[in-house]
Amino acid sequence: MIIKKSELKLVPANEHPLYIAEEVDFNKVDASMLTNIMLDRMIEMGGVALSAPQVGLDMSMFVMGIDQARVEVFNPTIISYSKEEDLMNEGSLTFPGISVLIKMVKYSITSFKG
Repeated sequence: MIIKKSELKLVPANEHPLYIAEEVDFNKVDASMLTNIMLDRMIEMGGVALSAPQVGLDMSMFVMGIDQARVEVFNPTIISYSKEEDLMNEGSLTFPGISVLIKMVKYSITSFKG
């Protein structure tokens, strides 16, 4: 599967499908290339995180980062969570200019690369 950065456009909020994204098949996707393309688009759009479904890719994958601290997560699974909650402002590239106060539950995830 070849993915071009120029093809990754934000899916409009009113067109977001509600579904569980497909797991990434590392036999079909170059994880390193996808990570670099997603991080580049995220930075170009001024974000700090970007999920594959936000840009029209049916894959369970997201990237996040600020400056040199960058993370890519493939096929995440929540393995534990805390009852501890924090309040924080949250924004989204899908809804530019909107920030809401949310309750954030602390959790751990695992990610597997092939």
